[in-house]
This record gives sequence, structure tokens and C-alpha cells, in this order.
Amino acid sequence: MNDIIEKQFVVDFFKNQPAGKFLEIGACDGGPNSDDEPFWGLLEKGWNGVYCEPNPMSCDRLIKNVMPYGDKVKIFNGAVAPSSGLADFYLSVDTGGSSSFDPSWMKQQHFYNETHRQYPIITNTTTVNTLLDYVGWDVDAISVDVEAKPDSDFLKMLFNDVDLVKLTKCKLFIVEAVPNVLRDRLLHLGFEMVISKVHNSIFYKN
Repeated sequence: MNDIIEKQFVVDFFKNQPAGKFLEIGACDGGPNSDDEPFWGLLEKGWNGVYCEPNPMSCDRLIKNVMPYGDKVKIFNGAVAPSSGLADFYLSVDTGGSSSFDPSWMKQQHFYNETHRQYPIITNTTTVNTLLDYVGWDVDAISVDVEAKPDSDFLKMLFNDVDLVKLTKCKLFIVEAVPNVLRDRLLHLGFEMVISKVHNSIFYKN
């Protein structure tokens, strides 16, 4: 199963479920042309979705991409973080997917070169709890693509106070950089784990 590609894996996993709701944290443009972005196939299938994207340029493309799906989509143009408020966010102008709260993150990427530009902005942040209280805990699938290392305090704290038991419908959890504490909590709740082709950790319940 290590060769799985997210979009097809997700579509196959939910092949017998014509409707549902997903949450994607770190959505970029939604990924209509990417095999690695997980939930676009569900949106095409008729699901409802919640997208979170702090990069305003990526969010602009996301809005244009999801407009044909009308009111099936909610978008939070901000960041999901351990605390709510305002925070400095380092925008990677030329490689939007490497924007991060970490000012050195862009330069750590294998594709970085000296022509790539970074610009600091201030973004709104909300917690996972606050977001789910607003959009509903009845999500069937969650993806977390946050530009940080799995051992960073940011990622360790992101789900620290989230009562995962309240996610009673959730059968699929995809995390690009999964901290051990979140991995252990998901396994304890009965999820199984596989690693995808692009090194995401996929947790699922049959």
C-alpha cells in the first residue's frame, strides 16, 4: 500500500458513500489538477467540504476553483494553529505550498533557489476546536498539510486539546507530518496507518 496516491485512495475508500463532509487544513488551491491533493475527487462526487488556507494568493485560486460547486464549500482564509488570534505568516510568493509560520521553511525545501521570494504578512488564526465548533464535528475525513516538521512544538500542540472522540463519523485522517502524540492517539482510537507515495500518513477505519 506504500504506492498509494491520495486522491485515488480517498475516492476508492469512500466509493460506497455518495455524500459526506471533509475538512482540509492547508488546502492550497484545492488540487483539482493534482493526484496528491486528497479531497477534490470527493467534491466532484457531491460531498460538502471545508477548506482552510492562509496564503491569500492560493486562496484566490481556491475560491475560483470551487465556485462551480456553490454552497457545498466553506472556506476559511486563515491558519489553523494552537491558539486563536493574529500571527506572522511567511508567504512564499513563488512557491505557495512552502509558506509557513517558520521563516526559514521556504529555504529548507529541496526545490528552493535564490530567485524565490518571501514576504511576511499577518494572518488570522483559529484552533481546531473553534473551527470544528463552527463548521460541525460531523466530518467524515480530515487532511492536515501544515508546513512544519513533525517534531515542532507547533504540530505537537495543534491537536493537543482536541477531543478526537467527538469526531464520531471520521473514518479517514491524512497528515503530511504527523507528530508521534497524534499518531498514538489515532491508533488508540482504532485507526490503522499506511504511508503514501508522497510520505503522508493515512489513518483509516474500515
